[in-house]
Amino acid sequence: MVFIVNKYKIVFFLAILFSFQIVLAQTQLTVKASQLQPRKYAAYDFAFVASQEIAKDAEIDIIFPKEFILSKVVMADSRAMNGGLVVEVKGDTVKVKRSGRGNSVPAGSSIDIKLASVINARDMAKDFNFRILVKEQKNIIASERYTTGVSLIAARQQ
Repeated sequence: MVFIVNKYKIVFFLAILFSFQIVLAQTQLTVKASQLQPRKYAAYDFAFVASQEIAKDAEIDIIFPKEFILSKVVMADSRAMNGGLVVEVKGDTVKVKRSGRGNSVPAGSSIDIKLASVINARDMAKDFNFRILVKEQKNIIASERYTTGVSLIAARQQ
């Protein structure tokens, strides 16, 4: 009887572990910069897997570390989200708004967002924390928190 209880505990533990791995897979973020020179302009590519559907009129907020200068960011592009994107910068956040003319993007889809004219931080040798919020009609429907630190990868190193 003890063996059966332990067997179920092991199955339960493996089910939890598998679920945890799925959640981790959904919150992976890759950030690539066109170059890593301090205080120089760079294009930034963000890639992640959507944990929820992204509506055709959704807003995706990319929250940068405070060390970056975002005031020159005026354009965003995405292969996954069609229909046009509008960019607005507020402090440490780049708001990427979908125009409403494209298709919704299903949960589990790979999302890419490219931002131009980001000015790099003074110290580019450290890890940075980014956060992505997906909003619909001013309500946060998904909060992808990337707080473990993301090392930037220079695009030319790939």
